[in-house]
Amino acid sequence: MPYSNPDKQREYDRRKKAAAYHAAPEVATKLRERVRTWQQRPEVRERRKLYMKVYNAAVAADPERAAAIRMAKRERQKRLRAQIVANPEKHAKYLEKKRVRRSGYMREREVEAYLHDRVCALGGMCPKFQDVTARGAPDRLVMIAGHPTYFVELKRPKEGSVSPHQTRYHERIRRAGQSVFILRSKEEVDVFMERFK
Repeated sequence: MPYSNPDKQREYDRRKKAAAYHAAPEVATKLRERVRTWQQRPEVRERRKLYMKVYNAAVAADPERAAAIRMAKRERQKRLRAQIVANPEKHAKYLEKKRVRRSGYMREREVEAYLHDRVCALGGMCPKFQDVTARGAPDRLVMIAGHPTYFVELKRPKEGSVSPHQTRYHERIRRAGQSVFILRSKEEVDVFMERFK
C-alpha cells in the first residue's frame, strides 16, 4: 500500500482506475470525438477567436515575450526531432495512423486543381493570386470572357476553416465591389461554375 493515509490511497486508486479507463482505445476515440464536437461549437470558436485576438495583441506589445515564445517553439521542435530519431518505429506508426485518418479526406489542392481544370476548359484563366503587401489573399482569380473577375478561396471539405486575416481581406474585397467565393468541395465548384453557362 503506497500511502498510509486512507484518503490519499483512495485518491490514488481512483486516478489509477481513471487512467486505465481512458487508455482503452474505444474510450479514447469517443473522448476525442466529444472534444472535437465541443471545439466546433460556435460559442467555443468565438471564445477562442477572442482569446487569440487578445493574446496576439499582448505578444505584439511585448517583443521580449514574442522572442521567448519563438524560442520555446524551436525547443519543442528540437525535442520532437530528437524523439523521432530515438524511436523511428513509433514515428512510422504515427505517420501511418495519420495517413489512414486522412485517407478519406479530399485535400485543398485537389479542389483547387479541379477548379483550374473547369475554368480552363471554358477558355478562361485561373491564376494564383498573391498580395505581397498583406496576408489573407484568396487563392485564385477566375477570369472568363463576358463575366466579371471573381476571387476564390479554396478549402478542404473537412477541417478547412477561414482564418481571421482571410476574413478581413475578403471584407476589403467586398467593400471594393468585388465578389469572393469560398469553395470546399468539387460539388461546390460545380455550383460555382454554373454561372458561366
